[in-house]
Amino acid sequence: MADIQAYTYDENYIYERPIIVDADNIPPNCTATEPPDGLWRGQYQPDKDEWIETATADDIQQIILTMTRSVSE
Repeated sequence: MADIQAYTYDENYIYERPIIVDADNIPPNCTATEPPDGLWRGQYQPDKDEWIETATADDIQQIILTMTRSVSE
């Protein structure tokens, strides 16, 4: 069988990481639906088979601030 890239999510359906799986045996906490670029905290919606953004504007500002501090150190 062919391998494909799948995307894991946690118990709240929040994106974790990509993995390689057998196309005929995708684990229960994964989907073959790729998250779109630009999500800060993607959440998978299994009933719609799509990813949505769950980060608030404040969350995104905090992430950017943290990244900026890391780069400048």
